[in-house]
Amino acid sequence: MFHAAQNIDEAVDEVGRWADSLPGEFEVDVADFDDATVIEVTGTLVSSGLALRAWLQVNPNMAVEQYRFHVQHPDGRLLWRRDRHPGHEDAPGMRGPEHVHRLRGGKEVRLPADPIDLDAIRVALIQANLQHAR
Repeated sequence: MFHAAQNIDEAVDEVGRWADSLPGEFEVDVADFDDATVIEVTGTLVSSGLALRAWLQVNPNMAVEQYRFHVQHPDGRLLWRRDRHPGHEDAPGMRGPEHVHRLRGGKEVRLPADPIDLDAIRVALIQANLQHAR
Protein backbone atom coordinates (compact mmCIF):
# COMPACT_ATOMS: atom_id res chain seq x y z
CA MET A 1 0.00 0.00 0.00
CA PHE A 2 2.83 2.41 0.90
CA HIS A 3 5.75 3.25 -1.36
CA ALA A 4 8.40 4.40 1.06
CA ALA A 5 6.97 4.44 4.59
CA GLN A 6 9.06 2.46 7.06
CA ASN A 7 7.06 3.37 10.19
CA ILE A 8 3.63 4.64 11.19
CA ASP A 9 4.65 8.32 11.22
CA GLU A 10 5.96 8.00 7.66
CA ALA A 11 2.78 6.15 6.65
CA VAL A 12 0.63 8.97 8.04
CA ASP A 13 2.77 11.50 6.15
CA GLU A 14 2.45 9.47 2.94
CA VAL A 15 -1.34 9.30 3.29
CA GLY A 16 -1.38 13.06 3.95
CA ARG A 17 0.59 13.75 0.76
CA TRP A 18 -1.73 11.37 -1.11
CA ALA A 19 -4.83 13.21 0.20
CA ASP A 20 -3.25 16.57 -0.73
CA SER A 21 -2.76 15.30 -4.29
CA LEU A 22 -6.49 14.74 -4.76
CA PRO A 23 -8.68 17.44 -6.38
CA GLY A 24 -10.59 18.60 -3.31
CA GLU A 25 -10.41 19.22 0.40
CA PHE A 26 -9.51 16.25 2.59
CA GLU A 27 -8.85 15.70 6.27
CA VAL A 28 -6.56 13.00 7.67
CA ASP A 29 -7.13 11.65 11.19
CA VAL A 30 -5.14 9.03 13.08
CA ALA A 31 -6.16 6.75 15.94
CA ASP A 32 -3.57 4.57 17.69
CA PHE A 33 -4.60 1.26 19.23
CA ASP A 34 -2.52 -1.45 20.92
CA ASP A 35 -2.50 -3.73 17.87
CA ALA A 36 -2.89 -1.26 14.98
CA THR A 37 -3.09 2.33 13.83
CA VAL A 38 -6.11 3.52 11.88
CA ILE A 39 -5.61 6.30 9.34
CA GLU A 40 -8.83 7.92 8.14
CA VAL A 41 -9.34 10.26 5.19
CA THR A 42 -12.57 12.17 4.56
CA GLY A 43 -13.45 14.84 2.05
CA THR A 44 -15.12 15.81 -1.19
CA LEU A 45 -13.85 15.87 -4.75
CA VAL A 46 -14.19 19.41 -6.03
CA SER A 47 -15.67 19.07 -9.57
CA SER A 48 -18.11 16.24 -8.93
CA GLY A 49 -19.04 16.61 -5.28
CA LEU A 50 -18.28 12.92 -4.80
CA ALA A 51 -17.51 12.15 -1.16
CA LEU A 52 -14.63 9.94 -0.05
CA ARG A 53 -14.46 8.18 3.30
CA ALA A 54 -11.40 6.00 3.62
CA TRP A 55 -9.61 4.15 6.40
CA LEU A 56 -6.56 1.98 6.57
CA GLN A 57 -5.75 -0.32 9.47
CA VAL A 58 -1.96 -0.60 9.69
CA ASN A 59 -0.36 -3.14 12.01
CA PRO A 60 2.98 -2.53 13.80
CA ASN A 61 4.82 -4.35 10.97
CA MET A 62 3.42 -1.78 8.48
CA ALA A 63 1.05 -4.27 6.83
CA VAL A 64 -2.33 -2.84 5.85
CA GLU A 65 -4.54 -5.60 7.18
CA GLN A 66 -7.81 -3.89 6.31
CA TYR A 67 -8.87 -0.92 4.21
CA ARG A 68 -11.98 0.78 2.89
CA PHE A 69 -12.26 3.44 0.21
CA HIS A 70 -15.94 4.43 0.02
CA VAL A 71 -17.02 6.86 -2.73
CA GLN A 72 -20.56 8.15 -2.92
CA HIS A 73 -22.59 10.70 -4.87
CA PRO A 74 -23.64 13.94 -3.15
CA ASP A 75 -27.13 12.44 -2.60
CA GLY A 76 -25.62 9.50 -0.70
CA ARG A 77 -25.84 6.85 -3.43
CA LEU A 78 -22.84 4.51 -3.59
CA LEU A 79 -20.54 4.96 -6.58
CA TRP A 80 -18.05 2.27 -5.49
CA ARG A 81 -16.25 0.97 -2.45
CA ARG A 82 -12.92 -0.89 -2.41
CA ASP A 83 -12.53 -3.08 0.67
CA ARG A 84 -10.04 -5.46 2.17
CA HIS A 85 -11.26 -7.29 5.24
CA PRO A 86 -11.95 -10.85 6.32
CA GLY A 87 -15.34 -12.40 5.88
CA HIS A 88 -16.00 -12.68 2.14
CA GLU A 89 -12.91 -14.48 0.86
CA ASP A 90 -14.67 -17.87 0.80
CA ALA A 91 -17.82 -16.61 -0.94
CA PRO A 92 -18.41 -17.94 -4.47
CA GLY A 93 -16.25 -16.14 -7.02
CA MET A 94 -14.06 -14.38 -4.48
CA ARG A 95 -10.25 -14.71 -4.63
CA GLY A 96 -9.33 -13.28 -1.24
CA PRO A 97 -10.27 -10.51 1.18
CA GLU A 98 -10.11 -7.75 -1.47
CA HIS A 99 -13.35 -6.83 -3.18
CA VAL A 100 -15.26 -3.95 -4.72
CA HIS A 101 -18.88 -2.93 -4.16
CA ARG A 102 -20.77 -1.43 -7.10
CA LEU A 103 -24.38 -0.76 -8.02
CA ARG A 104 -25.79 -3.03 -10.70
CA GLY A 105 -29.43 -2.62 -11.67
CA GLY A 106 -30.04 -0.53 -8.56
CA LYS A 107 -28.65 -3.22 -6.26
CA GLU A 108 -25.28 -3.26 -4.53
CA VAL A 109 -23.11 -6.19 -5.59
CA ARG A 110 -19.78 -7.39 -4.28
CA LEU A 111 -17.17 -8.40 -6.86
CA PRO A 112 -13.70 -9.90 -6.44
CA ALA A 113 -10.81 -7.48 -6.81
CA ASP A 114 -7.03 -7.50 -6.71
CA PRO A 115 -5.09 -5.70 -3.99
CA ILE A 116 -4.80 -1.97 -4.63
CA ASP A 117 -2.39 0.77 -3.61
CA LEU A 118 -2.78 4.49 -3.03
CA ASP A 119 -1.68 5.40 -6.57
CA ALA A 120 -4.33 3.18 -8.15
CA ILE A 121 -7.01 4.59 -5.83
CA ARG A 122 -5.91 8.14 -6.79
CA VAL A 123 -6.31 7.29 -10.48
CA ALA A 124 -9.78 5.79 -9.87
CA LEU A 125 -10.85 8.86 -7.87
CA ILE A 126 -9.63 11.30 -10.51
CA GLN A 127 -11.42 9.33 -13.25
CA ALA A 128 -14.62 9.27 -11.19
CA ASN A 129 -14.31 12.99 -10.51
CA LEU A 130 -13.98 13.73 -14.23
CA GLN A 131 -16.84 11.38 -15.21
CA HIS A 132 -19.22 12.87 -12.65
CA ALA A 133 -18.18 16.56 -12.87
CA ARG A 134 -21.10 18.93 -12.65
